[in-house]
Amino acid sequence: MPSNKRPIILFATDALCDYQRTLDYELDRLRGLFEEQEVKDDEGDFPPHIQERIKLLTTHPSWWEKLEVRDDTKTIYDSACQLGYHPLIVATHPNHDNNAGSMFHWIKRNFSHRDFTFVISPEMLHGEVFVDINARRIQEWQAQHKRGLAIMVATEENAKTYEEDRNLIRYDGSEATSFYNALSRRINKK
Repeated sequence: MPSNKRPIILFATDALCDYQRTLDYELDRLRGLFEEQEVKDDEGDFPPHIQERIKLLTTHPSWWEKLEVRDDTKTIYDSACQLGYHPLIVATHPNHDNNAGSMFHWIKRNFSHRDFTFVISPEMLHGEVFVDINARRIQEWQAQHKRGLAIMVATEENAKTYEEDRNLIRYDGSEATSFYNALSRRINKK
């Protein structure tokens, strides 16, 4: 954990990793010559053979080497560093034990500031700001940190769960000034 007096901004790895863009690219690359591009059924699920491909892709050690950084969250990360925040990357333990080392190297390779922690419950960590894509984790963090600011990086999945709140910003990359001003106001209060 950081020992300095700068305010802490927590970044969940789910918000930093662009799983979907990387997965879409890899699935498209592996798609058969006569296979349809969009193969989800009416409930939005992939057929079993595509689910098996996804499992193989995401559990293979090369997954973390190919995984891209989410551009909109990188903007938040860089802005927070410029404003004087101390970023702490919060990694929930990966589903597959052999991926923990790969995740660690991915964090080191993509972020200049190397403070990170593996946790079971991110909502228990203290920080001024929490950045994530998971609406449930954001709500749990806000319940523990009533005065903290949460930034929810917009996705198709979390758009339905967003409710306007003065301590919650939904960032979709289109209006950088809203989160930047909120971060700036919080750090200037100190």
